[in-house]
Amino acid sequence: MVNKHKVKDKQYAKLGIRKNSNGDFEYINPNDKNKSKYKPVRNES
Repeated sequence: MVNKHKVKDKQYAKLGIRKNSNGDFEYINPNDKNKSKYKPVRNES
């Protein structure tokens, strides 16, 4: 039995991050047109 949690791209998009080609995480620039219907929930300050 495997107890690993898989995190989907939708959950990353909700946090306002995405994986780049190196497997690292980067913040999604809200000004980019990325056709995502998910709004980031982090504070814009």
